[in-house]
Amino acid sequence: MSAKKFKFVSPGVFLSEIDNSQLPKVPGGVGPVVIGRTRRGPALKPVKVNSFQEFVEIFGEPLPGNEGEDPWRDGNGLLAPSYAPYAAQAYLRADINSPVTVVRLLGIGGDDADDSATGHPGWDAETAFGIFAGVDNLPAATGSERVATEATLVGIIYSNESELQVGVGGVQAGPPTGTLSSLTNVASGSATLSAVKATNHTFNLGIGINGSTRNVQKNVSFRKGSKFIRDVLNTSPVATNSLISTPPSGTLADKYWLGETFEETYEEIAREATQRSLGVNIFTAPLGANMTDFRSLGHSLSAARSGWVIPQYIGATGSFSPSQLERMFRFHAIQEGEQGLDISVCIENVKIAEDGAPSPYGRFDVVVKQRRGGRIYVVDSYENLNLNPHSDNFIARKIGDQYFEWDPQQKRNKVYGNYPNRSSYIRVEMGLDVGENGPSNPKSVPFGYFGPIKPADFTSTDDDNHNNIGSYVANCTIQHSGSTKLKVKWPSASHITTGSVGIDLAAKYVMGHTPYNKGDAVESVNYASVNLGMKDYLRKLSSFGTHAGAQLTGIAGNDTEHAYIFSLDDVVITGSESPGADLTAYTPNSVDFVSGSHVGRVAATATITFTDAVADNTTALIITSVDADGTETTRTYKAAGGNDAAAGQFIRTGGIALSAAGLKLAIEDSTRGHGSKITVSTNGGVVTLTQAVAGEAGNISIGGTLNDDANASVTGFTGGRGPSTSIGRAYTSLSGGGGAIELLRIVDSFSMPLCAGFDGVDVTEADPFNMRVIGSNSTTRNSYAHASVDRAIELIKDPEALEMNLASIPGITNTTLTTKLVQVCEARADALAIIDLPNVYLPPAQQKCDTFKDRLPASGRAAQSAKSLIARQINSSYGAAYYPWVKIRDTISARDVWVPPSVVALGVMGYTEQRDEVWFAPAGFNRGGLNEGNAGVPVLQVTEQLLSSERDRLYEANINPIASFVSEGLVVFGQKTLQMTPSALDRINVRRLLIFVKKEISRIANGLLFDQNVPATWNRFTGQVVPFLEGVKTRLGLTDFKVVLDRTTTTPDLVDRNIMYAKIFLKPARAIEFIAVDFVITRSGASFDD
Repeated sequence: MSAKKFKFVSPGVFLSEIDNSQLPKVPGGVGPVVIGRTRRGPALKPVKVNSFQEFVEIFGEPLPGNEGEDPWRDGNGLLAPSYAPYAAQAYLRADINSPVTVVRLLGIGGDDADDSATGHPGWDAETAFGIFAGVDNLPAATGSERVATEATLVGIIYSNESELQVGVGGVQAGPPTGTLSSLTNVASGSATLSAVKATNHTFNLGIGINGSTRNVQKNVSFRKGSKFIRDVLNTSPVATNSLISTPPSGTLADKYWLGETFEETYEEIAREATQRSLGVNIFTAPLGANMTDFRSLGHSLSAARSGWVIPQYIGATGSFSPSQLERMFRFHAIQEGEQGLDISVCIENVKIAEDGAPSPYGRFDVVVKQRRGGRIYVVDSYENLNLNPHSDNFIARKIGDQYFEWDPQQKRNKVYGNYPNRSSYIRVEMGLDVGENGPSNPKSVPFGYFGPIKPADFTSTDDDNHNNIGSYVANCTIQHSGSTKLKVKWPSASHITTGSVGIDLAAKYVMGHTPYNKGDAVESVNYASVNLGMKDYLRKLSSFGTHAGAQLTGIAGNDTEHAYIFSLDDVVITGSESPGADLTAYTPNSVDFVSGSHVGRVAATATITFTDAVADNTTALIITSVDADGTETTRTYKAAGGNDAAAGQFIRTGGIALSAAGLKLAIEDSTRGHGSKITVSTNGGVVTLTQAVAGEAGNISIGGTLNDDANASVTGFTGGRGPSTSIGRAYTSLSGGGGAIELLRIVDSFSMPLCAGFDGVDVTEADPFNMRVIGSNSTTRNSYAHASVDRAIELIKDPEALEMNLASIPGITNTTLTTKLVQVCEARADALAIIDLPNVYLPPAQQKCDTFKDRLPASGRAAQSAKSLIARQINSSYGAAYYPWVKIRDTISARDVWVPPSVVALGVMGYTEQRDEVWFAPAGFNRGGLNEGNAGVPVLQVTEQLLSSERDRLYEANINPIASFVSEGLVVFGQKTLQMTPSALDRINVRRLLIFVKKEISRIANGLLFDQNVPATWNRFTGQVVPFLEGVKTRLGLTDFKVVLDRTTTTPDLVDRNIMYAKIFLKPARAIEFIAVDFVITRSGASFDD
């Protein structure tokens, strides 16, 4: 250190410590890229893993196939082996401090995708039927008091058969038989379908083919047990794929599969039926065509996401509208696909800053939970977060908000967001202005969230036969006796509305989403039982209307709605005495989330508008009101020649104002009308009705024939909000309460689900990337599977973005894609592509076969593979191929799995580098002996035992054979690259030597960039390169070398152009592949010296 570094003013002794013992940073290891399917993890983003344990943590254990009991819920990806995890395992077992970069495959549409079925990602079905349930409240007697009928979807059956019929009580060509309820469904163009009353919560479900004798009838239930519908019916979409599946005869499983079922919703209906001493009604209805369409560019892979988080309400009580509150932030899963639906996020320990605090911003914690099997695990947590963009604890800064987006012009992922992702499970998306400026009110804290998007409920327009029912239900007629409308509902994801002490939150109340099953008591939670069916409530929606699009934005569209909007501002606290301004010592009897309780109950309203005289006497208006105890009263009013309130008549002539006034008198009549149960006001020809009892139950529809008159229009009762009972107001709305700050002393946490994660693949395929799906002539335009693999290869093209020295897409044999992989490696000039060859073995997920022999091509397989590869004219030392497939032992699942040879080739290369050096031949008995564990995974067998002549034929075509010897066992018996031109680089050990040497010398050269182009710098370069090459030579990689860097290479002209130019001459050490020995037999008297 120079004395000039010190500042000398006054006399003294100045000391400084200089540490010259620091070790230089060791460059990280370089390993292979492996592309393929995994159980979970980020998709189409290169992710580096340094150990097999880390691989399992991110991507899950290897997939041997044939896993899962419920393929729809568990995921079809468990049914077929995935080869990429075994390749990663094989290489990482060498433990050579070289990482594996994994690119997980999920489905996308190509940048040039056409409108063909195969060009778009996702899946579709021919038809779908909904199973609906409702409380049996349709009395057969006419003229009885009745309520509007509600039916909620509780299950969906999909089919690849356009003539499928589904019904309850059986499916037949004629009218249904058996004991049926009064509600009957007739499906357009198909047999009569019927509704039945569930007996002991079981019912008969029939499935058949129109015009065919094939049908099945099953007694099923939405309750767990021997007749549980998911155990009785087929839940595997793969079973409908005749190319790979043969379901048991008589099951009809080749024609349908059971998709979503909503058992929790059924239990809510059953609970209501029990409380009202009624039964549960079950019927089926066909769903609209687009309800089966999950194949579109909008159905590419997507990450699950939460609803938008909203703040506490600050304003006048009567103006509270949670849907209008500021959208502050939401969460996205880091891993794309349906596995993200197993994640939920809890916001806990919410605190609002007190007046006068140093910072106006409050604080809160974020806890991430994940369902794994039948348990819930806390996998990540962040404490003391806030919404101040300038704080070190700003939520986006602490968790991360970066995401990747594909740029189709530059063919690469671009990174967006301000803060690197620190979580392996979630990232944050900030609201439009909140991310830069914070919330509009600095005191805002997380107080609730928008619930999952679902198709909007709708009500039929017909009172009797509900023709062309509308919305997501296809053309059909639902018949029943009497006049009442039918409200059709989509099930809502479960959320806790009654405070419940969480198992991991001490005495704090937990509200919002719950991944657990409800308990026996109303709104209780069974923390010992995980809700395995919750995923069905949170799935990606179809292409119908705005369904899928609204899920992406998180804002309900024209035909969607939020299942609920949760807000702590709608929490009601009750106890032995009214809660006051200080809840420090308050012990509540109950803590309840009651939607609308902040603004109190709102009465439903309806209007009748007269535009001219209506028809005499035949024009009737039927109105139902609700009493405080829930009793409904129905009255009928008719147009006549004069007013007669006692007779329920109103004048039809004399002007619309007189008609409106006459109707008002009739409704207000205490004997024949509704009396005080409905408040009536008029304005000209407009009559406004307001239910005297406020609340949701006041949304009673108006029926009759008046609306059919051209001179009148009727709108039903709407706008009723809040409960009809006399429950208290929300705590934060109480004038004597302590507001949000005090509320958080009792309930300061809520949980939210992640929704709409999607794999973007064909669910009828066990392996959605098998070679039949990709095809031999596929392109990014006509095949989502081809486009997905092509995208993965594009992601590894840039050597500045990603380091690798090997690359493989195990099991992908499409010649266009494997050739592209070789070309990418050659263009990078720093990696060797290991490709698999087509037509060597037919996996079960590609084609069903009667025998194992049928999975292999006809005789002459090796010769045909050799001939085909030669015809491809791949002349590159940056590629290598092996033959044939091998059987390995999955030591985790204790299962045997057939895998492509690229899997063990990667393992042998890792072992070679660990045992010797990268430039030793990864072949032969020393390093290529597969029975000795050199492949990183136990290898048991090959699909074909090669003759010597077949090995010769393969090797001549630059295919490395995996041979089977009687004594030595299985051996990789070749190490050629795909270079057809004879040279030192037609061998793998030399190519890998050059890749290694170039990489290391490139690192040395990088340290000299922008230094002076003078001999002193040249000497620094050679001073580092020569010792490095000497080390390679000492370790038997080179036989000799020479480095030239002087004025003969870096001429004055090059110096003027800022170029330093060196030449390095190498003599690679060659591997022994042929040993020739002459055995000379001599006469007895001959001398060996002669």
